Amino acid sequence: MKTLIFLCFLGCMPLFALSETVFLKGTVGKSPVVMLLEIEDGEKVYGNYFYTRTGLNIPFEGVTLDKKFSFHAGSHFIDKEQQELFVLDRSANSFTGKWTFKGKTLPVKLEQITRDQVEHPYTVNPLFDVDGYDDLDYYRSSLAEFKRLDSVTVINGISLQWFRETHSGFDMFRVVKGLPMDQITFVNNYMEALQINAFKDYGQCSFGGDEADYSADIASIFANGDFLSFAVGYSYYCGGAHPDFSIVYHNLSLKKKQPLNADEILQFEGYVSQEENYSLWSIYRETTFGPIVNGALKAAYPGYFFEDDPETEEDDIEDCNYNDPALWEFSDVLITSSGLQFNAYFARYMRSCDSPEWAVLPFDELKEFLNPEYKDALLKIAE
Repeated sequence: MKTLIFLCFLGCMPLFALSETVFLKGTVGKSPVVMLLEIEDGEKVYGNYFYTRTGLNIPFEGVTLDKKFSFHAGSHFIDKEQQELFVLDRSANSFTGKWTFKGKTLPVKLEQITRDQVEHPYTVNPLFDVDGYDDLDYYRSSLAEFKRLDSVTVINGISLQWFRETHSGFDMFRVVKGLPMDQITFVNNYMEALQINAFKDYGQCSFGGDEADYSADIASIFANGDFLSFAVGYSYYCGGAHPDFSIVYHNLSLKKKQPLNADEILQFEGYVSQEENYSLWSIYRETTFGPIVNGALKAAYPGYFFEDDPETEEDDIEDCNYNDPALWEFSDVLITSSGLQFNAYFARYMRSCDSPEWAVLPFDELKEFLNPEYKDALLKIAE
């Protein structure tokens, strides 16, 4: 793919910067690899490659001149030692040469390919969305493999069989019993797509070098004949100053066979959908949703809400003060057996305060605000 970028300055004199993206497949020694190589201004080279046995990105950068390429691989950070060296010659759609690392040299042979040439077993899944996947991610996702584990979780008569993605080691479940077949198919397509996407993100997490780490774990599972809900906790260090983590809530309507977000479950007076009018939705979240949730949780759990000491310059991080409606403005919700669980969003340096497990409001207390489409089914959970 070639792109011409037009720059206009100094009297609008046209300058041309040539960039090219090359998608490659081949071997380093006998090991299969896939590479996405970017050529900028006909001189600079950068990108990522991975060995198909791991799927983990290895970044590289270097130079090219007269169809000769030289680049080091291992890290994009200057303070990380870059010992792998590729020296390649380009001929038509082929790149051949040598890879050297710690005194060991292996032959390299790469051929340019297109996405259409990748055999991808998961594109038949209607819930697996590859929009936004570059060629490297597309190829990586085709490598996902799932191993059935000797572990089954049964919740309200619904059997969840656990599967491990073999490259990343991430465990997620599939439904094997307890629901109509069409609902089982919907849930399992959803879970397969989620697990593949986690593997894709795991493969991208390389910029921390040997210190890179990425994990995904499922918790707080609820299932009955109407809903399946769970939280996924992500923990990662992909480079930068500090590791990070996040928790994502998932709610599935089994009868409608679709995912549900907070606004499809809980609607206070004045609710407007994000799709209908984003600006009004943002105002609704700020002036209505956040303050009501903050007030209800404060009444139920006063010990987590307190006034800051005006003589203290900074909040006490260990105390995790939740007494700010802005923390709950864009909260998601998780359907649990006890009610709706809310998550709070803090600044990164207080990320450990996010998604408190105690922040649950019973369905009965929220019944006048529950979406009528799901109200009866939600209230039935508490019976």
